[in-house]
Amino acid sequence: VITSGGVSVGEADFVKLMGVNKFAKNIKIKKVDTILTPYQTSETYMQTFQSNNNSNNVYGKNMYEEVERYSAVATEIIKEDDYDIIHAHDWMTYKAAIEAKKATGKPLVVHIHATEFDRTGGNPNHFISEIEFGEKYTLTEKALKSLSIIYSFEAKRHVINLLEEEKFDICHCHNIYHHISPSILPAVKSYAVPIVMTLHDLKLCCPNYQMLTHDGICERCKQKKYYNAVRHKCIKNSLPLSILIAMESYVHQLTKIYLKNVDRFIVPSRFYGKKMKEWGIPEDQICHIPNYVDVTQDTPEYTPGKKFLYFGRLSQQKGLKTLLKAAKEANIELLIAGEGPEKEALFSLVRKLKCDVTFLGFLSGNKLKDIIRSCRASILPSEWYENAPMSIKESYLLGKPVIGADIGGIPELISNEVTGFTFKSGSVGQLANRLRHMADMKESEVKAMGKEARAFVEKHHNQDLYVERVKKLYLELTH
Repeated sequence: VITSGGVSVGEADFVKLMGVNKFAKNIKIKKVDTILTPYQTSETYMQTFQSNNNSNNVYGKNMYEEVERYSAVATEIIKEDDYDIIHAHDWMTYKAAIEAKKATGKPLVVHIHATEFDRTGGNPNHFISEIEFGEKYTLTEKALKSLSIIYSFEAKRHVINLLEEEKFDICHCHNIYHHISPSILPAVKSYAVPIVMTLHDLKLCCPNYQMLTHDGICERCKQKKYYNAVRHKCIKNSLPLSILIAMESYVHQLTKIYLKNVDRFIVPSRFYGKKMKEWGIPEDQICHIPNYVDVTQDTPEYTPGKKFLYFGRLSQQKGLKTLLKAAKEANIELLIAGEGPEKEALFSLVRKLKCDVTFLGFLSGNKLKDIIRSCRASILPSEWYENAPMSIKESYLLGKPVIGADIGGIPELISNEVTGFTFKSGSVGQLANRLRHMADMKESEVKAMGKEARAFVEKHHNQDLYVERVKKLYLELTH
């Protein structure tokens, strides 16, 4: 137990130990000299700080500096002992716990005692009301929330309040559609703050984000023909929702609210940059910055197993029916890790094909990493415009080659016969050939591909390079 103030077993400033008679001999309590206390605010911290003799500059000059100092001291203390799990209470301890997890690899449990919403009596600072398509709203609520999807006056008001309180160098937006809306963009620009927006999907062009509908890849809405989203009920197969989102697209395109206010659109794949340009975004507003993986954290396993692996969402656009048919044709063992709406249909197809497939359910963390390490290669059989799939980089990170469809941003990440193989998206025959070929490759050859894959992410997709690229863009816009 790491706490503040002098403590004895069974009694503490921060902790109350219950049932200690049974296990007191196994408890070590270590003190961090700090003036942090539960339920503290910036104001009450400063009152405590000013009333303490801080002549040696021990404590932080504000609450956040003190949290940083506490974290640094607690992290060092944590390294002194062995233990099985890290359990952090209250946000002030979270950073120390995260650093401890990084240093030791031990599992971390975080106990959330309160949220901003709780602490402010239902009026959280700068947060915007949620909008969920599946919720039951009154007619009035539906009308107001529908308008907010297109242009949220609430979000604009909160952002203006924030801009009045603080001075910002840059605004970086992610997924502001619907809940926040682009209403915030002209507000931010009116304060002369440059805006960067990362495009994780195709929403600026396509009302349903994916350029995919019931009959496959779809670009019918090109040249502002958003009525096609209504004709094909592209939003959750709902006519009312499709009408609303088509209206949203028309309003945003006619007002050019994104183009006029966003200084740079970051695209994680060159393919998305090309697609945005085709649909009318000027090339000089597009900046390609690939996402990264933490190359310092995970140990690769280059020795190949026999089984192939798909991990990800079980949905139509992922091409899993093509994969199952190809796995049957190639006569290989396949593992599938994930959950999603296509699960039952895939179970049914496996029974029909009688192929060697094991469904592992949803996996994450070390369990998923161990499965990736144990496979021969991972497979990404997508049949839609993928952006820059993290699953490829995660496989490379763990020393595994990838067999991926030649669609969207996937081919940018796979060097044929070096880090893996590509195949024609939707082609059972081509995928089966790739699976057979890799199954027949010598262990040394598969190992060599895994090493090339790991080297690729270490060189081109590391954290330092990502930070350098983003920083360069920020400096370009602020100087």
